[in-house]
Parts: sequence; structure tokens; C-alpha cells
Amino acid sequence: GAGKMELPMADLVAEIDAAAYVIDCEWNMYVKLQQERYEPFVRRLKELRPDTPVLLCGACTERSEPRETETYARGVYERLRTEDPAKWANWHYLSGVEMLPNDTDCTFDHCHPNDWGFAQMGRVYADALARILSAPSSADPTVQLTRGDARCTVDLRGGRILSYVAGGEETLWNEGEAFDPSALWIHGGIPLAWPWFGRFGKGDESIHGYAWKRTFGVRERTPSRLVLSFETDAAVLDYTVELAEDGLSLRAQTTNKSQFPFPFSVAFHPYFRVGERDRVTVEGIGAEPIPVTNAVDGVLKFAAPEASRTYRIRDRALNRTLCIESENSTGVNLWNPGFEKDCPGVVPGDGWRRFVAVEPFAMGLNRFYVLAPGESHVLTMKVRKPIRP
Repeated sequence: GAGKMELPMADLVAEIDAAAYVIDCEWNMYVKLQQERYEPFVRRLKELRPDTPVLLCGACTERSEPRETETYARGVYERLRTEDPAKWANWHYLSGVEMLPNDTDCTFDHCHPNDWGFAQMGRVYADALARILSAPSSADPTVQLTRGDARCTVDLRGGRILSYVAGGEETLWNEGEAFDPSALWIHGGIPLAWPWFGRFGKGDESIHGYAWKRTFGVRERTPSRLVLSFETDAAVLDYTVELAEDGLSLRAQTTNKSQFPFPFSVAFHPYFRVGERDRVTVEGIGAEPIPVTNAVDGVLKFAAPEASRTYRIRDRALNRTLCIESENSTGVNLWNPGFEKDCPGVVPGDGWRRFVAVEPFAMGLNRFYVLAPGESHVLTMKVRKPIRP
């Protein structure tokens, strides 16, 4: 486009009831024009939409130094933030230097991005908007479900189950980090890994997909049932959380809405609370019960998707058994990082002593299922109420 921050455009933009505004006009302006228009436009939009987050963007560049227009715009932005920090707290600035790799493969002509460049920019924009839209606000991002003596707390940011209490007993460990979409991973409760499980690509930043970083929409809500939805250009993830009579039921349905094949994998990554890791055995993964007395990261892949599979965590310290059932999974991972805590993210202190992760997952050959256009896949897990002798 050719946006040049004409003042009447601020009025038109403000007519759109958006979750956030992205202002990306620096490529179309020079400093003299910015001096005339930039600050009046920004102040007008702030006046009309004081509560809506705004992302101001620099001009993308493959160089390591910002362009002249960014230097000017960043100066205005920093001055306004200093002038009234509370007023401008929901305005943010994304440097053009962050948008493209510092190489020559991302543009056609050292100026206009090619498909690789735009893909990199899209990821940077998506991460920036995820941080902005997931920023703490006065609205509570959690939903409480209840049924009889059972209750469940769900965080709309990532759809993470924070707590499941049944019969007065907490079943989940949640001493990990607070929600942070810039983190490598988030430990505690039941995060959802989608659209891939495990590491994909290079580096820890590629672990367990990105759905856990995004805010889910609410499609349906009753006192005991919640249906969440997260959508990309290619697929829709519908996530149902329900307090059933016999336990907590989770259902993750992936639907390919595009005209092309959609590769993905999905997993529940529950952190089950135990009294002492070294006094726990897990049944249902191998032929014999597995004692969890050391750091473990063991994967069992099934020959074909399992119609139903049951795992039991026998906890001698808390004198209880947790039963976990999954359907349509292709394998399960048993995990505890041990005292070395060699894992992405932060497991605080000796927190590793108080949880065991039993993670049902679904993936195809070469780690991915491939859904045809219009095709859906469903993975379910149920955590039954704790059983005592």
C-alpha cells in the first residue's frame, strides 16, 4: 500500500473495532513528511481509541542498522512513552531491523522482500502481536468450570489447564512460570502442543508449536464445559474442556480449512502432581510398570492409532492412583527432567520432584499427520478422579 498517515485516515481506522492496530507506513514516508504527520496521526488515533493496543512498525531492512525514518519515529514513540507511561502503555514499537535476517537471501533487490523474507516477517509480526494481545489486562484471562465437588481452571492464553481438583485433591502440578509467549516453553498444568510436538527445526525456540502462545477464542461455555478455538490461515483447532461425571475430558480437533494438504502433530503435555517422584511407578507404557527414579524422556510409538489406551500413575507418597485415558493417539511420552533440569523453560527449585508428565500424542510418518482439504483429526484424553486404596 501507500499509507502516509494522513490525519483523516486516523478517523477512518478508528471506526474499525479491532483487537489491535498495526501501523506500517514508514516505507512510504520520508523524514520531512513524518515531521508533519507522524505525531498528529498517533495522537489522534490514541484519542479515538485509547484502550486499543497499537503496534508501530519500522521499515523492514536486511541491514543491522535502522533506516532514517525509523530513527525519527522511534524518537517520537519513546518521547510519548516517557511523557505519560500509563497512557501509552498499550502502544508498542517493532523495529524494522528485527523483521528480516541479516543476509541477502530475503529480498529481490536489497529492498523488497521475497517469499522467504515475507515468511520471516510474518513470524515476527505474529510473535509481536501474540505478546501484545496476551499482555495482562484488567480482564481475567481464566475460566472456571465446576461440577459437583470438581473444579477446573482454564487459561484462554494457550488453552492451558491450570488446575483440576476432584474430591478436594489437586491432580496437576503447577509451580512453573507464569504465562509468557516469549518463553521457550511453559511448564505446569496441561499445555497443548500444536501444530507440532517436540522440536521441529533448529533450536529450542521451535519446541511444541505455537498454539500454547496464542489466545484462544471462546465458542461455547456452560458451567462445566468450555469449547475454545484457535485458527490459522490453513487450519482450525477446536479444543473442548469438560468436567464429566467421572473426570476431566479433553478433546483437540484439527480441521484443514485450506485447499492444500496440512501437516501437523498434536499432544497433551500434562504435569501430574505427585508426592515424591522417586516413589512413583507408571503403568500402561511398557510391559512392566516403570519406576520413575531418574530423569526420563522416553517415547513409546504404537504401530497404529490406538482406539483407547489407559495409563496409571501409582503414587506411594500421596497414596493414590491417577488414571489417564487417551483415544486416537499414536504414542505416549513419559518425562521428568530430573535435578539437572535440562529442558527449555524454567522448572523452579526442586519442582521436578513433584511431577510426572505422561503425554499422549498423535503424529504420522516423519513426525506429521497430513490432513487432506476438509479432513479432521481428533485426539482425546481423560483424567479420572484420583483413586485411593
